[in-house]
Amino acid sequence: MILINRDLRMQQDFQDHCGYGVIPEAGGFRFLVYAENIEQITLTLNDVEYPMEKAPVRPNTYTLFFEELTPPFHYVYNILKGGDFFCDLLDPFAPFTDPTGTKSLYKVEEPFHFFSSRPSHSTHNLVIYELCVRSFTKDASANVRAPGTFEGVIEKLDYLQWLGIDAIELLPVTLFHPSQLWGYMPRHFMALAPHLSQDRDPVKSLKMLVEQAHKKGIEVYLDLVFNHTDSMESTLFPFCENFYLKNYDATGCGNTLNVHHPIMTLLLLEAVKRFVQIFHIDGIRFDLGLALCRDEDGRILADPPFIHQLENLFKKKIKIFYEPWDTAGYRLKDFPTKNGLVWDDQIRDTIRRFAKMDEGQIPLIFERFHSPNAVKMISCHDGFTLYDLVSYETKHNLLNGYKNRDGHNGNFSSNCGFEGETKNEAILSKRIRRAQTLYAMLFCFTGPILMNAGDEFLSTHYGNNNPFNQDNRISYLEWNRQIYPSFVDFTKKLIHIYKTTPLSNPLALVQFSGQNPDELGLQHNDHLFVITKTDDSGSIFVAVNSWKDPIEISLPALDNGEWEILLTTAENPFILEHNTLLIARTHFPH
Repeated sequence: MILINRDLRMQQDFQDHCGYGVIPEAGGFRFLVYAENIEQITLTLNDVEYPMEKAPVRPNTYTLFFEELTPPFHYVYNILKGGDFFCDLLDPFAPFTDPTGTKSLYKVEEPFHFFSSRPSHSTHNLVIYELCVRSFTKDASANVRAPGTFEGVIEKLDYLQWLGIDAIELLPVTLFHPSQLWGYMPRHFMALAPHLSQDRDPVKSLKMLVEQAHKKGIEVYLDLVFNHTDSMESTLFPFCENFYLKNYDATGCGNTLNVHHPIMTLLLLEAVKRFVQIFHIDGIRFDLGLALCRDEDGRILADPPFIHQLENLFKKKIKIFYEPWDTAGYRLKDFPTKNGLVWDDQIRDTIRRFAKMDEGQIPLIFERFHSPNAVKMISCHDGFTLYDLVSYETKHNLLNGYKNRDGHNGNFSSNCGFEGETKNEAILSKRIRRAQTLYAMLFCFTGPILMNAGDEFLSTHYGNNNPFNQDNRISYLEWNRQIYPSFVDFTKKLIHIYKTTPLSNPLALVQFSGQNPDELGLQHNDHLFVITKTDDSGSIFVAVNSWKDPIEISLPALDNGEWEILLTTAENPFILEHNTLLIARTHFPH
């Protein structure tokens, strides 16, 4: 390995890459890194430290060129800034780290052949299954060869295909400390977390997962955290304090990224580009999406440049989802996107409140019913699981270490008469019926629909509604859970009904009614939900009673044909008791 001085030829050297990281040149490799307002920067390459030089022409860019350097090699940066010394910094533009996740790694990308094409599902009846790679199969009951890894997820793809899932959405998988189970404290935006791979080769493992998912017709989405970093001092701050908003935090994590800094924009778009082109990822979900819309003073922009560039580059290649809020703002109905979809927490809370007999929810359901560009959910990683929604009145987060102050407070949950786990058959029966009510309501909305992993067999976090750091039984899915084994069959049937009837057709005629379905119109009955959806194929009728007393119902009159009962949880399908439902359909003759 020989270090030499060599002039930087701008136009020629940077036409085929983003201009930062490790750049192959004739006879060697050039290191390029961006840094502002520093006193000194050095490169530790293969455990030997070298001072870096300022690059000609390019502002705030430092460089070194080495001849006879053979990949793979590992390296870190060290910065002296304001009298403070920051050492062992990862290269923000490096797509790989060593197996420990502590050093940037340069190696030649290994060839990987994707034989299966992208499934490209429509969003109107899309069913998304959100999962945490580690907690999904870490428990022994998962019965996989590589628990808690991408390989473990691959072993469950047959099950997800059987269930009827169209897409899996992975909680963050870019580099994070293993103690942060969910991965929402990112240490890097490109490099993957080694501990999520059986052989600590996460690039190969994720490619294998995508290929196998596509083979079964399942899309793969990534949850990316572009709004903050794990620690400013050990990630991006030493390179440039302007990579973060100054004196403004919209994330609750002590820092908010300034995504409109030109280098940050470049870095984040390069990360998305890599996931789309190299990994064949089908969609991206952005955590705290509103933080990506703020200017340097924290103000929300009407047309955020980062969102604008992102959607122009990738809108036809992938699906893009946003959380339309951050800790300082909320823009569900006017989130500044032209092509993305948003998560809808209002539908979530309205259905929850309906199921627990809160008054006045039917008009709110009607208001949110026509929202094809919003992702609907009852639960997700953040908050109570479906089972915990019907088993706990309050959150139980003490083990997280924040004196139960963390986690969402407005859960709209009910314990059905007892707080927590119980073997009381009467209470369990109430819980199961309420869970069925919640899921049946969810699948009445035109998609996309989001499911939380494990809800289909009533998984629990034991009342913890924010187990982001609980890498243990609290978070792991218990695949042999026997609370109500047939709930998974109930879920599978709901998904099938949703996909094969007018229920998911955004163009279907929707009619709201009351106990008598022939008296059409929005009925302000607080506790009975009745709709009929009709398209060219026929009609589907759904009635759900959340009230404590039985309600007698009837099916709409037909000119010809007859109704077929598809699903009911009531002993008598036409007398709906507390938290029971009826779904029926009729076919039009061709």
